[in-house]
Amino acid sequence: MELFSAPFLALVGCWALNAVWPLVSQSGLRTYPPLVFTEAAFILGFLFLVPAMIRRREWKSFLSLKASLHFLAIAIFYGTPCFLYIAALAYTTPSSAGVVAEIEVLYSMVLSAWLLRESIGWRQAAASVMVVLGTGLILAHDSGTSRWKGDMMIAASAWMYQVSHVLVKRLPAEVSPTTITGGRLFYQSAIFLIPVCGWMILRPAQAAWSWPGVGCAFVEGAGVIGVAGVFWYAAIRKIDLAKCTAFILSYPALTMLLSWFLGRESISTAQISGLAVTLAGAAWLSWLMMPAGSASLRVELSEDAARMTP
Repeated sequence: MELFSAPFLALVGCWALNAVWPLVSQSGLRTYPPLVFTEAAFILGFLFLVPAMIRRREWKSFLSLKASLHFLAIAIFYGTPCFLYIAALAYTTPSSAGVVAEIEVLYSMVLSAWLLRESIGWRQAAASVMVVLGTGLILAHDSGTSRWKGDMMIAASAWMYQVSHVLVKRLPAEVSPTTITGGRLFYQSAIFLIPVCGWMILRPAQAAWSWPGVGCAFVEGAGVIGVAGVFWYAAIRKIDLAKCTAFILSYPALTMLLSWFLGRESISTAQISGLAVTLAGAAWLSWLMMPAGSASLRVELSEDAARMTP
């Protein structure tokens, strides 16, 4: 049955880890500024994956001149919106951030059809519009408040994730999900190193050692960015990118539930309404995904992704 195939289960695992991303990130911002926390997460995530890459003798595969340029582009287009998402949580709430990020499904549909030649039917387009409408409800509700700045930071940069995913889809088939994630984190860490060093020199007090902050950065880097990245790349190698994106962007349902349960925020009617519309669109797209991917969904998840299962 397709629902229990390895790529789809990897997608579900990534969905669950993404749900805690806004909560962990916001916790980390209590100790460190966004730039420092993001860089710490990138470095710790890379170090977490190093043993697996050494064991499989893959750690050199992203350091050649030809591969480095490709991975550098992936890192730029993934690392930049990742940093902006984390920085936005200083202004907006985890629930609003998660729902607004679902605008990515529109970018996914357009870029997948244009660059990957994936077929986008009218049902998929209609379901994607529902996701966008749900995002619009949140933006309209937060307009004129302090949340607006954070919401717009996320909405304006989400398209970069899709460019990164398209570049990943163009990597050779033998490049494993672990190598893709590890290589991306290596170059993301390198890109942000100089700005972070400058920040630490100018404001050393804001970069002081803190076990709670380091713990949040480790969970963010190893789990939310590292393991989730392995799961994500294992899934998009076997399932259409637009459909994977549409499914995984239903994660704000769990984020909202966890945020309310932990007492982080009180959920508004606009948030619930926006989430309901986006979930309806994501559920429709997930249903459309099953028959279209029936052949590829039987392919087993790569050995390295299975090892990284938490």
